Amino acid sequence: WMTTRRSHNAWRWACSTRASSLACMHSQVVVARIAGLAGRASELRQLLADRALAARDEPGCEGYEVAELLDDPATFLVVETWRSPADMRAHFASDAHAEYLHRVDELLARPSEVVMHDVASTTRPAPSTSPTDAGRFG
Repeated sequence: WMTTRRSHNAWRWACSTRASSLACMHSQVVVARIAGLAGRASELRQLLADRALAARDEPGCEGYEVAELLDDPATFLVVETWRSPADMRAHFASDAHAEYLHRVDELLARPSEVVMHDVASTTRPAPSTSPTDAGRFG
């Protein structure tokens, strides 16, 4: 995904140039790096998995993925995608999220690193066809 910072006028132009049947909205992507206590990694893993399952059913949730770092089994990466800022705010204001925050606090080695992205567009590069490109797709 790409994060962009456009001026209000540039955003208005981008919206007005799209087909009128398409809604012009920004999705919200939250990326969190969560460092757990080494001795309690399994508890944190289960809590994050449970939270992901519940959040995926919330209105506006377009994705909620949890990954554990291979070289640091007590560190997790959470990527959430919300349809709109209002959906994201409702998620963070929910009782379920407040309960999660209460439960996760004792499992953390340090405060989580959280970055929120306001995504105006997404570009997926075409697969490389070069036989010498070691990173080519497919």
